Amino acid sequence: MTFSDHFLITCLVVCLLLTTLAGFVIVNTIRYQQRYRRHQREQQALKAAFAQELLESQLEIQTAILEHISQDLHDHVGQLLSVVRLGLFSLRNKTTDTALKQEVNEVNALLQEAVQAVRDVTKTLNPGVIESFGLYESAVFEANRIRKVSQLELKVSLEGSPYALPERQDLLLFRMIQEILNNALKHAQASQISLHFSYESHALRIHITDNGCGFSAQPAPSVAGSGLGLKNLHRRVELLKGALHIDSQPQRGTSVTIAVPTLG
Repeated sequence: MTFSDHFLITCLVVCLLLTTLAGFVIVNTIRYQQRYRRHQREQQALKAAFAQELLESQLEIQTAILEHISQDLHDHVGQLLSVVRLGLFSLRNKTTDTALKQEVNEVNALLQEAVQAVRDVTKTLNPGVIESFGLYESAVFEANRIRKVSQLELKVSLEGSPYALPERQDLLLFRMIQEILNNALKHAQASQISLHFSYESHALRIHITDNGCGFSAQPAPSVAGSGLGLKNLHRRVELLKGALHIDSQPQRGTSVTIAVPTLG
């Protein structure tokens, strides 16, 4: 073999080795990237699972606390108010002063309103009551309660026929509605609010609008003037596998839409 033949063979062998080495590097790089992406997905899944478990634990604790408060209001505050009313009735029966009797009657009327207000609040705090009545009826009850204690014009409308949702969905959605209404009252200073339920075959949509002061979406959007209120709403709707859309501008009110898929 001539020198040129040896040189050509050597070049071919070197090229083959380099090609093999390059292929080895490429294959291992692809495998590493695949393992890395799989590891990232697993980490993200673990973080998401942990976040969901944490949120569910927080909601369970909150539910237990609200149920405890509801029971305390009913058993202690409500009973104390009733005892006070009985005392006033006894006082009225012991006097012959017409003016004093009239004053006692007026105070009793106020106490009766307070007793009823406590009863209404205990119902909205008690998860069992909400689960028994369902989401729509509970929202109507809450709207009526708000009308009694404020000058707010609050309209509730319905599209479609209300259907039963899993108990957890009913409670989560009701708490979201409560938070949005509370924010509209306290922070947005709204005088008019509309609450619309649309029961579709595969989704429930809840649309809440107010004529309050609104807020800017930049730099820190919030239903309550801070990021916490909005984050809580997003976290809760994530548990329901739903979507939350908030549209607001300064001095133009706020519109909130919650869409939750259902089995239909």
